[in-house]
Amino acid sequence: FLIDGTDVNDNLFGTADPLFIEDAIDQTQVLTSGISAEYGRFSGGVVNVVSRWGGNMFSGSFRETWTNSTWSGHTPFEEANNAPRTNKLNKIHEATFGGPFVRNRLWFFTAGRFRQTENDRTLPQTAIPYVLHTQSIRGQVKLTATVATSHAFSGQYLGSRVRSREPAFGFTIDPAAIMSPEYPNSQFVVNYRGTVGSNAFAEVQYSTKQSGFRNAGGTSADIFESPIINPNPLAAYNAPYFDASDPEDRDNHQVTGSLSYLFSRWGRHDLKGGTEFFKTTNRGGNSQTSTGFVFDAE
Repeated sequence: FLIDGTDVNDNLFGTADPLFIEDAIDQTQVLTSGISAEYGRFSGGVVNVVSRWGGNMFSGSFRETWTNSTWSGHTPFEEANNAPRTNKLNKIHEATFGGPFVRNRLWFFTAGRFRQTENDRTLPQTAIPYVLHTQSIRGQVKLTATVATSHAFSGQYLGSRVRSREPAFGFTIDPAAIMSPEYPNSQFVVNYRGTVGSNAFAEVQYSTKQSGFRNAGGTSADIFESPIINPNPLAAYNAPYFDASDPEDRDNHQVTGSLSYLFSRWGRHDLKGGTEFFKTTNRGGNSQTSTGFVFDAE
């Protein structure tokens, strides 16, 4: 998963971090076969998202998305256990605005997204109802400049922070095992594109992606508040899994450069070569519990 050329995959699980704003997306490319070697480090496909940028005219947008737990149907499990539904309206606000600082030279683009929702959920096996709380804030700023003919620079920063109240696993069956984590994420990209001579095109980009896990897990050191795992049927209960006092960071740093050369002798030919430096960093103790114990129930 790439967003503006930045690898936004989680370092451990390969899922994409939420470093995008829907209304700020200009185009999405999905590549599944015949993929150029320049992408590299993929095992099946590439999803490349390109964000919007400002132009010579001021423009913007505003969008509201509303959801409500009572608008969705019950699953057979929820129907059998008479799961409740709270009539609460949840809202997502999105806005974009962009335009010129200096016409034909310097442009800006901004976007924001705010989401605060409360949705009714039901724990498996026990059918105990709980409310899934989620608060998400994302903001994006992008500058694009043409400093000379056929030479362009762009820089972008996108920050995201998610706070939630949620179970650690899909097989959590006890409200006592629900945790309240925070997930700060950010992306920074600087890019240069320009022609070199009459037949060559060069591109250089630096990017960094930071992904954090805060307050994810339990807070008590009391052994009686240790998480318990039942293997059959699989279930987690008694206390939150993981350790809230052990924060984790999963960061990427990436530098890429490429040069394309076009020549027309003996037909039309386009040669392209490039290089990439990619570094991932994981920080954290990977603590599974705040008490130092996880009990297996047979």
